[in-house]
Amino acid sequence: MCVFACITRLLGFSASTADLQSQILSVTSCATDIYFDTHLNTWQTTFGSVPVSEPLHRKQSFWDRPGILASRAVVESNNNADTEDSAYGAVIVTKSL
Repeated sequence: MCVFACITRLLGFSASTADLQSQILSVTSCATDIYFDTHLNTWQTTFGSVPVSEPLHRKQSFWDRPGILASRAVVESNNNADTEDSAYGAVIVTKSL
């Protein structure tokens, strides 16, 4: 069977069970995840709170970006000589290409 046929069957199956999935999930309570709650609290303490009105972002880049920007600011503020600044600028340009 070709890949397209398999994907089509899978999507058809998923669509046909969407109502059943919604019904099951609406009456099922999920246990809280202490590790997730702890890490989310730490992240929000460090970088600011996530809006409650929006669902949590699923892309890793959303969660990484504030830490990367903070690290970049520390490195840039600690460059003492022009040669360090030039070398850092060359690395940044190379990584963004």
